[in-house]
Amino acid sequence: MDQTTDEMISFMQRISELEDEVNYYKALDSMKGYDSILGKLLYTRPDEVRIYVSEARRLISNVSHWHFNRALDEVHVDNLEKIISEKNYLEGSIDLLESKDGLCVVNGQHRVEALKRILIKDDTFKHDLIVNVHPVESFDCERANEIFRATNNIKNVETRDKPQGKIQNICKRIKDRYPQAITENKSGKANLHRMDLKELYNILQYNDECNNPNKTEDQLFQKFIDLNTKLSNTSYKELLGRQTEKKDKMYDGACRENFYFGLLKDTKRNIEFAKHFNDC
Repeated sequence: MDQTTDEMISFMQRISELEDEVNYYKALDSMKGYDSILGKLLYTRPDEVRIYVSEARRLISNVSHWHFNRALDEVHVDNLEKIISEKNYLEGSIDLLESKDGLCVVNGQHRVEALKRILIKDDTFKHDLIVNVHPVESFDCERANEIFRATNNIKNVETRDKPQGKIQNICKRIKDRYPQAITENKSGKANLHRMDLKELYNILQYNDECNNPNKTEDQLFQKFIDLNTKLSNTSYKELLGRQTEKKDKMYDGACRENFYFGLLKDTKRNIEFAKHFNDC
């Protein structure tokens, strides 16, 4: 009787071990289509675009805005934040570019920004997103531009809102000239005397002269250099006003990195830029 009991116990233990093993392999199999940031892989299209269902909190803090996207419409972001907060509903999918440099939002930047605001305010907020991930060689390749045009074709996108190679090249040349002063932050913003590549692109993008087909890349690049040179010979007081410790840091950084355009506040920066570029 005791031998039979021991055999039964051994048999039941073995069944339990086998069940654990089956569950382990099931878990492994399910993890094959799971990414710790992007979430659950639903499908891979023939063109290698991967479609995920993603948790907003995991995703949002790990993506940045595409530097060559349109400027954010803050009013639109405010409205989206209100709708999502009240109804926990978000229409449409998000499109991301994926390169060796990470992930960035090529379509859906207003929705992402609205979600980011909500997540900052509420640590219990949860929301799932459908995300399309487009592999690209780099964020500034022509394929990235094509994806922007394809994923934004249902929007009311003006011609100047679309990625423009000439302006992108000018931004790259400015970054090459002032490598420490032009950042590529997830927020699309920089501090002190610096500017982010997205801020720089948006300023050029909405300037009439930069959109003039008769103006060459070399001409516009030189115009920017001339403007920065002019600002470099402008007094501290004219650039920054009353002296403070923070402004001292800004001015020291600009002098060290030879980049003065970022010292101007947004409104003054836009006015000075337009005045200089349109004065031909």
